[in-house]
Amino acid sequence: MKTSIILRVTVRCKPGQGKPVYESLLQCQTHSLQEPGCLEYDLYRDFYQPDQLYLFEEWQSHAALALHRETSHYLQMKLDTAELVDAVEIVEHQKVLSGV
Repeated sequence: MKTSIILRVTVRCKPGQGKPVYESLLQCQTHSLQEPGCLEYDLYRDFYQPDQLYLFEEWQSHAALALHRETSHYLQMKLDTAELVDAVEIVEHQKVLSGV
């Protein structure tokens, strides 16, 4: 049985800051999808709350996720958005793939 790590991330931006945070996350997404161990990295914007964003990420392992959090593009995104975000909620799930 194979497993992977799923992250469900909610980003609550300060009022009016959804667009620049979204653009920074798009840059991070482009690079993250090229990382070994990144299986999926999807970014969504809330239809009714434009300052709320969602990420759904899938990583092969905790080790791959830990390496991601040390990359220059991840660290740059954190720096670029630090003053634009009110809160970030990260929920971690284990995806269980049976029969694969």
